[in-house]
Amino acid sequence: MNIKTFARIRPSLQKEKSTLVWESINNSLVDVSKKYSYSFDKVFQAAETNEDVFQACAKTIVEQSMEGFNGTIFAYGQTASGKTYTMFGQKNDGIIPRSVHEVFNYIEDKSEGREFLLRICLFEIYNERIYDLLSNEVKLVELKEDVAVNS
Repeated sequence: MNIKTFARIRPSLQKEKSTLVWESINNSLVDVSKKYSYSFDKVFQAAETNEDVFQACAKTIVEQSMEGFNGTIFAYGQTASGKTYTMFGQKNDGIIPRSVHEVFNYIEDKSEGREFLLRICLFEIYNERIYDLLSNEVKLVELKEDVAVNS
């Protein structure tokens, strides 16, 4: 299993500029008192684009998924931290549209003599509830635990 962690700093709102409590040092986020530090494989600065994030984070996962490996891209953060902007973007420039484009480019390039079956899940976890974002209706997904596996 290979897990990498990334953080993205969104541009500060005007009202936040005087209350910044974190700064980016190398690939770590450090509170201004230097008491807490969190390290990542990469910290993206506010000026970096969704293309930069896609190239560093998602492209390899998409490519490996097309070769038969399981892959997950997981965005986590508080409300208004930039998850939706990073994942969907503006004018379809986020990680999800770029990933879908990459998948279909791969299929087009490698389709001769091969058949592809795509399965895609897109979920949102909000207030401890799971929503299927590919459903036409707002649908709560029920999570069930397999007791035999966890005994």
